[in-house]
Amino acid sequence: MKRLLLSFFLLTGLFISGCGPKTPGERVLIISSGGNYRVFHVELALTQEEQVRGLMDRDSLPEDSGMLFLWDTSEPRSFWMKDTKIPLDMLFIDESGKIVTLHENAVPEDTTSISSDVPVKAVLELAGGTVSKLGIKTGDIVHHPAFGNELARKP
Repeated sequence: MKRLLLSFFLLTGLFISGCGPKTPGERVLIISSGGNYRVFHVELALTQEEQVRGLMDRDSLPEDSGMLFLWDTSEPRSFWMKDTKIPLDMLFIDESGKIVTLHENAVPEDTTSISSDVPVKAVLELAGGTVSKLGIKTGDIVHHPAFGNELARKP
């Protein structure tokens, strides 16, 4: 019960203090993992052009940031790292928000296909090493309006 109350007050404090999106194209999402909550500011990649560009040509990515690729339908998805300068962790997410596949530290500039192997509705790209550092694993839940399970107030 203490942990639940602490989590509630932590989340409430974060959102009251203005941790909303930094730009209009960003949303806050939360990953719940082992009773802990991690807050990320993510850019949304919704159009084909945004999805093709992804995080290409960036020299860095803050630890609390990422890019969320969203589709209307679930199907197996594949990515590669061509023209991407930084290592990335990729979280493949089903329609309910559950992480079903992880790929850690994708190699910059590599053209090897990285696939979900199962149908997914979204892929979250984070800075390489974030998954390991925070202990994120398959089965953890991503909370965001796209999955109908948002914990945070909408900005």
